[in-house]
Amino acid sequence: MAFDIISFLERSTQEQCRELGNLLLEYAEIPRGQKMQEQMILIRSMIPREDQDHDMAAVIERGRKRVRALSDGMRADGMDHQTLIEAELKRRGDGRSFEQYRDETGGVHSDACYRD
Repeated sequence: MAFDIISFLERSTQEQCRELGNLLLEYAEIPRGQKMQEQMILIRSMIPREDQDHDMAAVIERGRKRVRALSDGMRADGMDHQTLIEAELKRRGDGRSFEQYRDETGGVHSDACYRD
């Protein structure tokens, strides 16, 4: 995909334009080589992509769906998070339950699917 500065300007915020302008000023002083490549990577990361969803809630929901999809297969094989921790505790001879281990290690209580 060829870089189109006009498309970038149409999609970017004023702050993104300002940051890119500052980078371009710095870039003008940088000798070509490794440092230039690092700057180019940074500049590319600032450019909003057309296929990029800027709605944080949508990004989070897509991540949750991806994790659920990946986890479903593992859970079907008996390899959910809780089962794996319980097996490791047993292997180590540790008598704690999953809940005790999670609470004592500061484990996260989230919307992750644990067995009931």
